[in-house]
Amino acid sequence: MATKRINSRAKGAIGEREFCEWLFKQGLTKGIAKRNLEQVRSGGIDVIPEDHPFAYEVKRVEKMTNNTYDKWWHKAVIDCRPHNREPVVAFRRNDEYWRFLISVEKLLGVKGCYAIVKSMTFTKYAQKRLAGYSNGS
Repeated sequence: MATKRINSRAKGAIGEREFCEWLFKQGLTKGIAKRNLEQVRSGGIDVIPEDHPFAYEVKRVEKMTNNTYDKWWHKAVIDCRPHNREPVVAFRRNDEYWRFLISVEKLLGVKGCYAIVKSMTFTKYAQKRLAGYSNGS
């Protein structure tokens, strides 16, 4: 039996659209956020909702190595700088919930570190951050 292989770019686009819908369903965006289509051409952050403190790197994966999180976090930190947003990596395996890498600096004041949190925790964290956000605060 042959296994069906999905183009990684197509899988990424599907994951980004799915994540944009998830943000809306959680009440974290006023409408369905749009994917950053420039990132296909020149790299960069995947989803940058308007009036939002976060810039999201979105990953849909099945296999991860020991340093996968570090690579994702490093890329998100670099790619979000031009947007003046807080980096967040949203990732999900098939048949699992979204999980997130978030900055520990906002939580504990420790720069350069991240925490891995489940979707419910991220939703509560984001709600608090959104409540105090107004274009760059």
